[in-house]
Amino acid sequence: MGSSPASIFEQALHEGWRPELEYACLHNACATFREANEHIENALLFINVDAQVVYEDKFYFDELYSAVRSHGIDPKRVVIELSEQAVEEVEVLSEFCNRARNHDFLIALDDVGIAHANFERILAIRPTILKLDICLVSDLSQDSWKREVVRGLVRLAQRIGSLVLAEGVEKSDDIMVALELGVDLFQGFYFAKPGHFTNHGLALHERMRHLRKNFSTHRLDNAQAARTQREWMEKYVRKLSTDLLNIHTDLRAEFILDEIERNPSVECIYSLDPQGIQISETFHSADGEWSESPLFQPARIGNDHSLKPYCLPLLSGA
Repeated sequence: MGSSPASIFEQALHEGWRPELEYACLHNACATFREANEHIENALLFINVDAQVVYEDKFYFDELYSAVRSHGIDPKRVVIELSEQAVEEVEVLSEFCNRARNHDFLIALDDVGIAHANFERILAIRPTILKLDICLVSDLSQDSWKREVVRGLVRLAQRIGSLVLAEGVEKSDDIMVALELGVDLFQGFYFAKPGHFTNHGLALHERMRHLRKNFSTHRLDNAQAARTQREWMEKYVRKLSTDLLNIHTDLRAEFILDEIERNPSVECIYSLDPQGIQISETFHSADGEWSESPLFQPARIGNDHSLKPYCLPLLSGA
């Protein structure tokens, strides 16, 4: 029975031949990529690099660059994928990445969302690609907390000029949600299991075509649903405002509560003056769940909503 890659690397570290193993894997990866690259346009070579090796072996970048060049590979098509292993001095990683960028390599930070792949590491490495750990991607379509975390990381990546890659994707529903959140790249068994590209090429292209078609339909459906919801809300608010103006002040509270009971999709209702100051209490369904914490309470009379994103367009006349 063969040993697992993890056990081989562990043995190499224990016996002191880890650098030789790293170099052998590096040259083998370059040779394999060079052979496959004759049939694949715009392919990228991802090279896994242990952050601890970068810290301990000051000659590792020289060996990496030499291997890439000796196999005739343009560094612009090589992604150095740094693992989330801890290192004593993050500055060493930063220097390594700066040197790699100066030689046109791309840089990816692996396992973003767990362990050491944190914001400090992002600041030090300044990666081209953020690889979201599988813990954030698996069941993304079923978990609202995961969706908001991924949404935040996507926005961060867009601001700093990085791409986002979702690791370990296996379900089309998760991919659809990730695409909607702005994830750029995907990796996982949904597309293919590890192996030579030519063994999966036709099936992969067909799966991607099917996914693209489904996502296009999904986006159109969502856009239509959002438009319908917006039109209904604008019509409903205009009618509600008109009805309230025609009702005596003493009867407005009861009228609003009745409206909420008749429209389960309306969570709460309150009134603002032309300056965005709340002039009524917040009316909500009796069945609604509200936190008793002082941090999370319905807005009260006198609260200033003028800077809220839903109020600014109204105040500006939009």
